[in-house]
Amino acid sequence: KYWHNGYAREAIIKIIDFAKNALGLDKLIGVAFKVNEASNNLLKKCGFTFIKEIPNYHSKPLIIDKTGMYYELLLK
Repeated sequence: KYWHNGYAREAIIKIIDFAKNALGLDKLIGVAFKVNEASNNLLKKCGFTFIKEIPNYHSKPLIIDKTGMYYELLLK
């Protein structure tokens, strides 16, 4: 019941603001499983840029495609 209500996007926007203004960070990194289209699309909508795929990103045995998608967001 919590999916598709914009909660994750709202949280990411708050994290970006905190990282930039309170912590003074230059860059944020985001990683999502390749098969998780919703998370990958969310990172892109929040301004993250796809950089590369990470093979064998996770070791959970029940996950078939363990590829991670690595994103960066430059804050300055």
